[in-house]
Amino acid sequence: MAITDSLHREREESAEDVAEYVCPGERAAISPAVHLSRVARGYHKCRRCPHNPAIVDLNSGEAPVDQLAVDLPDDRDDRCTGLFRRDLGTAELELIAGRFAVQLHNRQEFPLASGGRTGQQPLPSVVVGYGDGPHDAEVALRLSATLRRYGCTTLSIGAVTASAMRFGVHHLDADGGVHASSGGLATGRIGVRLLDRDSFSESVESWQTSVSGLRTHEPITPTRRGGSTRSFDVTVPYSAAFLKHFRGTLGQGVAVECDSKLWLKNCRRVGDAVGLSITDPTTSGSKAFELVVDPEGERTAIHDELRNPVGSAELISLLSRDALREHPGSSIVLDWDLARKFRPLITSLGGDCVPSNSSPRSMAATIRDHRGLLGFDSTGRIWYRQDVPTADVLLVLAHLARILSRSREPLSKLLRREALLRHEPAEAMT
Repeated sequence: MAITDSLHREREESAEDVAEYVCPGERAAISPAVHLSRVARGYHKCRRCPHNPAIVDLNSGEAPVDQLAVDLPDDRDDRCTGLFRRDLGTAELELIAGRFAVQLHNRQEFPLASGGRTGQQPLPSVVVGYGDGPHDAEVALRLSATLRRYGCTTLSIGAVTASAMRFGVHHLDADGGVHASSGGLATGRIGVRLLDRDSFSESVESWQTSVSGLRTHEPITPTRRGGSTRSFDVTVPYSAAFLKHFRGTLGQGVAVECDSKLWLKNCRRVGDAVGLSITDPTTSGSKAFELVVDPEGERTAIHDELRNPVGSAELISLLSRDALREHPGSSIVLDWDLARKFRPLITSLGGDCVPSNSSPRSMAATIRDHRGLLGFDSTGRIWYRQDVPTADVLLVLAHLARILSRSREPLSKLLRREALLRHEPAEAMT
């Protein structure tokens, strides 16, 4: 009771310093008593009110981001990562989800429904998914519960890969997405990926806003109207979206090595539908080529049928030539490091080389804005233009299988031909 009285006195003292209050989006002023009442009840407009004492001031006395134990997204990984329960515990996850919900509310003004009642305003929708790590589902459940408490409708799509998550945000026309995935991280670490309504990863600046108060755990005000939740199986439309890329492929064996059972399951499902035999590299039998895929399913190293590594120059040349054969003059997006080396190659193939930063957000945005056919970055991702630009290795598998089916020649012979056309030795793709 004493704590409540003290907080009430602080709010009254702060209210005396303001002559009048005007709620965001309203014209008429309200009295200090109404202001305090709305703050206490969690009125939805109080999330954006500068006079709300519970709103976190991001510029006052907080620990610098570079001193936090969590790792912010970078060019190679678009997730915020940290040790589960130590760096990213319940309080930290709730703060990240709560601030993300506030950002979604603030990014657009939701129109009043018929009758003009506030309770009928639509709530932001957020797609929630998780990987196949030991703690991914638990983290996603905590994030989902917090999002609903802060006035968001959650759409659960279950265990999905990073690319399927981006597809889900676009397919369900959601306002954002939250993906919990520990794929490729050290034991005990988890990662949280935030997506905007364009299915692009949130920028580093947005993440700095989200995690700048993790060590202070300053509160943010929940809404008085909680969101609902529903489920949707996105794997069916996501797999169906890939089938068109396998048209014209002949039955052949492909060796795939990946630590993610989730991605392998989806790969085998698509392979069975198009007549490809997806096997383990250790099994006997002839294989057209071999893919070594990262746990997120977005980066790959490729080996030919002789298990020789495929060079980056030959791979860029082979895939770009195939894409430009049907769409001459189109854009091929390369990050700056690759663009400096391979711009003449793309130009000689009849394409327009468009440079970009190598972060997933920048690559996806550049492909969308320039209508690029595909893109390559130095981290090993190969991007294709879909409804949402994606770097799922399934697309690389589809296009390589189609090239081999059309040429009816082994991959090693095609790569040697590309090397002769370029008059340069191959470089191993990292």
